[in-house]
Amino acid sequence: MASLVLGTWLCGCVAYHARPLSAAVAARDFAGRRLDDARLGALLRAAGQRAPGAAGWGLGQLTLAALYFHPDMAVARADVAVAAGEARTAGEIPNPTLSFEELSLNASHAAPTPFTIAPVLEFLIETAGKRADRMAQQAAMLRAARDAVTDTAWRVRHGVRAAWLAVWAGRQRLALARATARARRDLAEAAVKRALVGQSDAPRMLAARLAAMQAAAAAETAADDLAEDRAALASAIGVPAAALNGVTLDFSALDEPPALPDAARLAALRHQALTGRADMRAALARYAAAEAALKLAVARQYPDVSLVPGYIYDQGQNKYMLYPSLELPLFNRHQGEIAAALGRRRLAAARFMATEDAAIEAMDAAVRQAREAVAAARAAARAARLAQGLQASTARAFALGGADRPARDEAVLSAIGARLALLEAHVAAWQGLGALEDAAQAPVLGDFPAVRLADMNGDAAR
Repeated sequence: MASLVLGTWLCGCVAYHARPLSAAVAARDFAGRRLDDARLGALLRAAGQRAPGAAGWGLGQLTLAALYFHPDMAVARADVAVAAGEARTAGEIPNPTLSFEELSLNASHAAPTPFTIAPVLEFLIETAGKRADRMAQQAAMLRAARDAVTDTAWRVRHGVRAAWLAVWAGRQRLALARATARARRDLAEAAVKRALVGQSDAPRMLAARLAAMQAAAAAETAADDLAEDRAALASAIGVPAAALNGVTLDFSALDEPPALPDAARLAALRHQALTGRADMRAALARYAAAEAALKLAVARQYPDVSLVPGYIYDQGQNKYMLYPSLELPLFNRHQGEIAAALGRRRLAAARFMATEDAAIEAMDAAVRQAREAVAAARAAARAARLAQGLQASTARAFALGGADRPARDEAVLSAIGARLALLEAHVAAWQGLGALEDAAQAPVLGDFPAVRLADMNGDAAR
């Protein structure tokens, strides 16, 4: 019988498997991350995301890559694994305890046997529904951990979106900076020629050359900034900067001018911000856990019962016994534990209210920011059209001899300046729409991958 019990116990044990960490190995693994990872490709297909192909990586695909690679997601998913283990532990029934009241040999007593054996088992019987309360508490904490994964995913999405938008804007700024440098160079060359024939003085020539040099330096700075923006995008995804070398990025979602969502969509976003944000769901789950913890603390006023059945084989005599025991609440009735649980429930409620207030304020601020930025972008578009018209008319006048070359180049510079102002206005508008997305935790700029975030095991996937 003892062999059977021991064998059953050993078969049910979990084997330990060492998993050592090495900074060198981790650095090597990080350096080897690539967007053409086969498992990432499988996730893209499973999430309904189109393969990047020649069109390039859009915001949706980059978001999924970040959900796969970013270390914050791995930490959040590990928290879910811990919470799942604690929830399982909360539901386990306490094991009985085997002990021996006596295990002896009396050599002076020969018959019928000199042995005395007294094994006893202690069974703990939890009262007042403590096990159910403990299970409810840990189930709520598991829900909170899963919601925290979603909240982390939206923070990761924010980083990817901001870096993706910065790369797009950096490309536009670089193109405009190079166009400005070309126009300034043309103006400087024209100023030198006029100075040589006496049509301009030296200070104007030097000023034109200085402006050309500054424009060339600004173009170089814009190129450096773009490289930094690409590195920031790689960091937001969780891959080395080299992983983006040769990768085509898709900015087609930014082709159309930014527009504010209609009234129905704004109402849906506001409702989502007030009721569906992951951080609010997590705060509610933590409150439910605090409520269950308080209920458990109250239940602990009622003592558990220990039943200790035993058997004594005393030198040939069979004896049976049953020793019930329970805690005597003489010195306290767990008042301190209950008071602490009451405080934690109050704290959880206050944190939920603070989270809800922050969500309301963030949504209101995002709507204002987006509305003002989109209106400013429309005004900048009108100014850019006027500058473009002035450039076209000046070019026609130059072709007909009605304007000189400096006038034409100045019109070009004016148009470039208007296009740069329009670019900055568009960036501000896209950022305003991104703030709406962050406030509601719902997609506004492109889609959000449809994946089960808490079930994506980053360690296993890689």
